[in-house]
Amino acid sequence: MNKTTLTILLRKARKRFFAFSLNIVGLSFGICSVIFITVYSIDELSYDKHIQNHERIYRVTTEYQTNSGTDLAMAESFLGISPTLKKEFPEVEEAVRVLPYKGNITIQFKSGNSNVFKAENTYKVDKEFFKVFRHSFINGNDMDFSKPNSIIVTESLSKKLFGDKSPVNKAVLVDNQMYGVVGVIDDLPKNSDFYYEALLSHDFSQYDDDWGNPAGFTYVLLNNSETANKLESKINLIAVEKALSFFVKEYDMKSNIRLSLQPISTIHFSKQLSGDAIKGNPIYLKVLITLGVVIFLIVIFNHSNFSTSIYTERIHELSVRKLMGIGKSGLLKQFVVESVTIAVLVILISIALYTILLPFTQEMTGKSLTLSHLYDTTTLVILATIFLIVVISGSFYPVFYSFRNSTLTGLKGFSSLGNNRLRKFLTVGQLTFTVGLVFFTLTVHNQVSFLRNRNYGFNSDNIVMVSLPKELSSGNNLRTFTDYLQKDRPTNDFSIINELSYPGSERLGYQLGWIYNNDNRIEANFNLFEVDSIFSELLGIKFLAGGNFAPQQNEIIKQAVVNQTFVKMARFDNVRNIIGETIYAFDEKIRIVGVVSDFNYQGFQQSIKPLVMLPINSTSNDSKKVLIKLKRPEDLKNIEGIYSKLSTMDALEYTFLDERVKKMFEQETTTGRVTQAFSLLAIFLATIGLYSLSNLILLQRTKEIGVRKILGISQSSLTILLSREFLFLFLISFAVAVPFAWDRSQYWLSDYAFRTDLRISTIGLSGLIIAVILILGIVTNIIRSTRINPVDLLKNE
Repeated sequence: MNKTTLTILLRKARKRFFAFSLNIVGLSFGICSVIFITVYSIDELSYDKHIQNHERIYRVTTEYQTNSGTDLAMAESFLGISPTLKKEFPEVEEAVRVLPYKGNITIQFKSGNSNVFKAENTYKVDKEFFKVFRHSFINGNDMDFSKPNSIIVTESLSKKLFGDKSPVNKAVLVDNQMYGVVGVIDDLPKNSDFYYEALLSHDFSQYDDDWGNPAGFTYVLLNNSETANKLESKINLIAVEKALSFFVKEYDMKSNIRLSLQPISTIHFSKQLSGDAIKGNPIYLKVLITLGVVIFLIVIFNHSNFSTSIYTERIHELSVRKLMGIGKSGLLKQFVVESVTIAVLVILISIALYTILLPFTQEMTGKSLTLSHLYDTTTLVILATIFLIVVISGSFYPVFYSFRNSTLTGLKGFSSLGNNRLRKFLTVGQLTFTVGLVFFTLTVHNQVSFLRNRNYGFNSDNIVMVSLPKELSSGNNLRTFTDYLQKDRPTNDFSIINELSYPGSERLGYQLGWIYNNDNRIEANFNLFEVDSIFSELLGIKFLAGGNFAPQQNEIIKQAVVNQTFVKMARFDNVRNIIGETIYAFDEKIRIVGVVSDFNYQGFQQSIKPLVMLPINSTSNDSKKVLIKLKRPEDLKNIEGIYSKLSTMDALEYTFLDERVKKMFEQETTTGRVTQAFSLLAIFLATIGLYSLSNLILLQRTKEIGVRKILGISQSSLTILLSREFLFLFLISFAVAVPFAWDRSQYWLSDYAFRTDLRISTIGLSGLIIAVILILGIVTNIIRSTRINPVDLLKNE
């Protein structure tokens, strides 16, 4: 029986090769899309869930609420909170402080040579760190981490620094401090918001009473996650008692301070906080999952229509087999075996497609998706569910109507396919989905184009950003480096800045302070740039009032340049009126000497924040960068030559500023590409479905077409007659889809501080695209039907 059934299936495939191929291709690409979206979603939703006891680990965050409305939500917290939590709250099993660190790691060899590496993803941490974040050690252990000047590295960094040799008990020079390697841990997975490669033991005891500066991250391990909400309320009482009283006493600031406990496994999809890494966007994930569901519904509906149309053509054959004695169980087995065969085939093709397209999807999404994700329990459950749905959707109509129709009716070549209203309802549903998808796809395209072509308010073309190691970041070494640069270029061709003070920086300096507008004291927070006096000119940032600060300042009161948003925050009606006013930033007084136009330095998902640009301290040991305008082909080579003369680092570390700027909306661009790709696929699959649906409905009207042709109807009149119903259903679908698509697109755009407007023309274009696709599919099927001899259409009557 199985062999006979498979033979019949192959004959059916050869007879309707084009339609059968479309069905297989549609199902395969649709299921492949669902697999990809499942794997992508699993990766996104599993951020930091690899951490042991992640359900009991929380990060303490800080929020200042000012009277100017410029609230500041920070990922950092006061360094004094960790010992307070451990001492006063029994709910806290352990609490540790984490401080980001940037510098150089130097490996010195017996030969006298040395290798210098940039310390990326490096943190100074409490000695109790591994009581909260537990790791398996490849070499060494955490017992010796309590010793001063100890360092623990990941396996990949160990190989980079020491090759295949064990680094335990070997010394490394971290800037000017010697550290001993006490252990090697496994690499962290890439889907980690808290990602580190090296950990430096640090004594934070001098900060145990520091409630004035949220300078680092605090992570707590609770005894029970259910106590988090109650503990948060208790912590805020402490915040009012210690932190707020400190600000009131020292600076008479009355900003409200609130501390929150943030589960570490939810950080990736939490709102963007100051000082935090770039976050994922839950709206994007919801859109992608919705697209996956829509795509799957479309291909299942298409498959059901295909199976029904094939059954309609096989009515005579099945009736003959019933006359020959095959029972209902035999027919059921035949239909189910056929459907199972197709389900197995399309799932295998889908997995093969996923494997082939994996490099492309990795590049498109920037994620390390692998074949191992296919064996995830969630993926396997979804594949099993898909298999069952494909089998059921492919066999339900044939089984149900084969049992329902009499043998005599089947021999006449006619079968009732049930309620026509249901068929019309499903048609309207598919058309509605398709119109909505086209509208949303066009909206995504418009938004991505808007962001790509938007004026940032500055010019980053041909500007290279060189990272200076600490040995070149201050004093005579910095002066020597700039002297070399000045020898063959104008002085306004380069600018010295703090390592965080540039558009596109992942972390920005910030400050709390206040300013007086007449007698009104306005408390606010603002971002800080530490730059030299060339910065604004180099980037083409326009001054609206006043001028730049002096290159060299010996005044007790610093000079500063602010942006337009700062002026609005300070409630000055005119930018000129704020010139000469003083910003009070705790112990510092800052005089405003200039106002620049707003420029976008943080990305497009958040509005431009108040910004204060201060003169950089060239004598400080803080890491710095140099922005250099390239005007000649040999400029970069000359810079590398200067760098090699003065630095012990192996190679010049640089990037182009416009590349960093592009990263500000890299997530938007990536999401736009992914969304557009799946939307276009869904539209393609829906087009296949509309073609199959029109074919099915025309099959149901075969006799009507034959009779009308015998009565002499012209082909054009027949085309108009048969198209009328489809166009009516399309108009209903269009009326339903547009309001819903408009609302969902508006919701998606609301996540952007800078966004394009929804256009009426997009509605018209969406309708036009679907109308053209629909008409082409209908006309193709009608022409094929009208070419058949009417005698053949009526031969069974």
